[in-house]
Amino acid sequence: MRASAATAEFFRMLVENVATQNIRRTKSLLSLSPEKQFIELFQEKPGLLQRVPQRYIAQYLGIAPESLSRIRKRLLTTRKS
Repeated sequence: MRASAATAEFFRMLVENVATQNIRRTKSLLSLSPEKQFIELFQEKPGLLQRVPQRYIAQYLGIAPESLSRIRKRLLTTRKS
């Protein structure tokens, strides 16, 4: 009986975490520009950008790969200045 309650609590927390992430993602898509979404993604998961192909990151952000390339170039240029 006790393991069952612990398992239920684990899954409740898991579902709550996924729901929270979905809400944050939806708010981000609705309120932030693609550039700000990219910056936020980079700050939250910097290693992800090295492992995931650019086209998938662009798809996640809802933009074309070419647009993501321009955003990355602009941010790199801004950082160097």
